[in-house]
Amino acid sequence: MDLNEMKATLRERVQASETALVEARQQSITLENNEQTQLQRISALETEAANLRRQPEESPQARFRVHELESQKKDLQERNNDLQKQAAGISEQLQQKIEDAAEAENRLNNLDSQLKDANAVKSAFEDQKLAFESQSNAKLEQTKKELWIAANREKVKLESIYQNQLHQLKQQKIEVDAKLEQEARQLIRLRDEKEAAEAKACLTSSLLINLQAEQESKV
Repeated sequence: MDLNEMKATLRERVQASETALVEARQQSITLENNEQTQLQRISALETEAANLRRQPEESPQARFRVHELESQKKDLQERNNDLQKQAAGISEQLQQKIEDAAEAENRLNNLDSQLKDANAVKSAFEDQKLAFESQSNAKLEQTKKELWIAANREKVKLESIYQNQLHQLKQQKIEVDAKLEQEARQLIRLRDEKEAAEAKACLTSSLLINLQAEQESKV
């Protein structure tokens, strides 16, 4: 059972005690009124009996009436004693109910205080939770922003490195292509020179053979 349920239960007990207290007070008032009525009747009987006794000559009817009044007075006194006992019992019950109601009210006040403290703790916890979530979200957004900036910087850096390397590779390719073209031209030149040298050698050999032949013919 949580504090709210305990508070509701105690409030019902307090309300029940208050209702019983009102009923007990009403009974006490009723008994007091009845007691006053009985006392008034007893007083009236005593007054009537005293008046009869003061008569100079007490007739049999008067003696009978006095006896009847004494009997009624005794009955009324016994009833009054019963009423007083009932009133005393109800007074005790009333006092007990007052004490019970006061105790229940005190417990209810204590529970109210505990409930307020618990609500204050809960509210403080909720505030701390909201503040923590807000700070966490802010830090997360800041971290995401910083990572995005760092990633963009790294991307730009890598793109720059890539473009530089690509430019260098293109430049190296141009230089290699130029060198290959130069070597190809040199190779063609050397081949032409070789062919020219071979042709010259053939011509010289042919001339030597003809010259040798002419010399041999002269001999």
